[in-house]
Formats: sequence, structure tokens, C-alpha cells
Amino acid sequence: MPTIQGYDEVAWAKMADANGPIGGSLLIVQSIHARWAQCLRSQPAAVFANQAHHTENGVMTLDDFVATYAWHGRHHLAHITTLRRARGW
Repeated sequence: MPTIQGYDEVAWAKMADANGPIGGSLLIVQSIHARWAQCLRSQPAAVFANQAHHTENGVMTLDDFVATYAWHGRHHLAHITTLRRARGW
């Protein structure tokens, strides 16, 4: 079973590029999502039952990883839209 390594989000946020202009980051996210969507759509349904061990969350299926990532994106979007409303952007 493959292992998926978690990462330290606090350390990631302290990296030099974390506070730069957001435009480049948005382009990266948009592009990787397009590639993932293309790849995932090409897979037979049975592939989504394949498992991997996540170092923080334990054994997960590909379906679990996709659902978790989708939730995580919506979670970040909610942070951004809440901040926009609060600051009147």
C-alpha cells in the first residue's frame, strides 16, 4: 500500500512565497485542478476504491482523498468569502 506523507501547514505558510501576490498561486491551483479532473474522469470506478496510507489520517481510499480535497477547497473558499464580507472588499 502506498504512503501519502502529510505536511506541516504552519511551516508551509511561513515559506518565502506564502505572502507574495496571489495571482500566480491561483493559476497553479486552477491548472492542477484541471489536470486532476481530466485524470480522475478517465479512471474506471473501481480505481476509487484503491487505498493508501496517509501519515496523519490513516488508510484512505482514492474516493476519500478526492472528497477530502473537495471539502478542503470549499473550506478555504469560505474563509476567503467571509474575510471579503468582513473587510468590504
